[in-house]
Amino acid sequence: MAKVIEQKIPLVLASWTLLAGALLLTAVLTIPFSNQFGYDTHVIDMPIWTLFAGLFFLGALFVLLLPLIHKSVQVFAQAKNQTRATKILKLLLFALFASGLLARILMLFTQPMLEDDFQRYLWDGALTANGHNPYFLSPKDVFEGASGEPLLEQLEQRSGLLLGRVNHPELRTIYPPVAQLGFALGYWLKPFSLTSWRLIALASELTTLALLVLLLKTLHRPVLWAALYWLNPLIIKELINAAHMEVLLVPLLLGSLWAAFHYRYVLTSFLLALAVGVKIWPALLLPLYLRAGLKTPKKLITPVLIFTSMIALMALPVLFAGLDQKSGFVAYAQTWKTNSALFPALAALMQKLSALFFAHVNTPETGSVFARLLIAFALGAIALHTAWHQPYGAQDLARKTLLITTAMFLLSPAQFPWYSVWFMPFLAFLPFYGLALLVPALQVYYLSFYFAANEIEYLYPNLVIWLAWVPVWSVLACELASRFHSNSDNILKGGTS
Repeated sequence: MAKVIEQKIPLVLASWTLLAGALLLTAVLTIPFSNQFGYDTHVIDMPIWTLFAGLFFLGALFVLLLPLIHKSVQVFAQAKNQTRATKILKLLLFALFASGLLARILMLFTQPMLEDDFQRYLWDGALTANGHNPYFLSPKDVFEGASGEPLLEQLEQRSGLLLGRVNHPELRTIYPPVAQLGFALGYWLKPFSLTSWRLIALASELTTLALLVLLLKTLHRPVLWAALYWLNPLIIKELINAAHMEVLLVPLLLGSLWAAFHYRYVLTSFLLALAVGVKIWPALLLPLYLRAGLKTPKKLITPVLIFTSMIALMALPVLFAGLDQKSGFVAYAQTWKTNSALFPALAALMQKLSALFFAHVNTPETGSVFARLLIAFALGAIALHTAWHQPYGAQDLARKTLLITTAMFLLSPAQFPWYSVWFMPFLAFLPFYGLALLVPALQVYYLSFYFAANEIEYLYPNLVIWLAWVPVWSVLACELASRFHSNSDNILKGGTS
């Protein structure tokens, strides 16, 4: 038996080589390929189907990582010569981490493909770095000279074409204050530079990797599970090529989870408040992370005060600017809905119920409003229910964190591919095939640009989006049913392998 296991090590290494090689080859090819997605290129002329095919193929390979990691852990653990197996495993980990890093570095030289949120980041960073409240004026206001401030006029001139390329220019920024500090740091490194912002993203990713390895060791899980994040093509594309600001969120989430593992409530609250300063929803994790402290409530006074004080302080610049219809926060809460199959169906159902029971106040948007309220209530209930019973260990805390972050994504009216970053790191602690399937499935989002450019956009929400989500929901439902009906606690917890 031991000899058979030994013979499987070369096969395992060959499998990893093929997967890592495919990722690196794609990264190299992306450099010239991405030039076809320049700002001046019409969407209809962009090779969107080629982009989708490449991302879908890499996503499908990513799903194979789950059984490969399981098999690799088993093979190395059962090898007869443990000294040799340990050396080979360390070399494999180094090679995999180097491959993920190299793929990210290569992305620094690519054109963002079908994404332009970074334009807003660069402009917000300029405002914040120069001491201006980024929540006061929209890019359109500045572009049309509504501010009358010499500083803003100078920044507009120095930005070149950037200000005119910011999406949704009529809205004031939606990005919270901690994200603004990240944007400002990018400006201080080099004004209006996508590369400087990407370098911050790369540093954030390296921090994420270090924390992920630390957490896996804390849970006594094989470090090889970190490859599930580090070699994820969706992560690399969305956080480095597209340079989405969620890159700032991930290390703060992992850091707060580590602090919660060790019952360091002050640090937990501090890091979680910073995470709320990047995206608001991590506030849902506070009851779970402080749950163990209810045994000695006095210990929670300082952490709760720190958390609430930081949130109040970060809310001030937003409140001073006003929460009207030009506020990005208000617009997002009221109208944003993208790439979800569930939300439109829920909104349509609520619209019918509204017409039936509240006909006197029914409007075309009533269903959407009720659906959003229902989702908000459901997320709050899930967060409180999850925290109701104290986690019985670090593994259970990680499992419950995955539950809340996944629920936030799956129920969100907007399900952009990069929003999956919210829960992707936690798959290393409890891998689900249904969630891993989102890596290829979410790539259909980019086909929406093709359908819109060819004036057949109705096909996307009515057909294409369902082709992506039905398999995901089906596999996820089967997995949940299997885990919760199993008699093995090891299966429920995701095991230790």
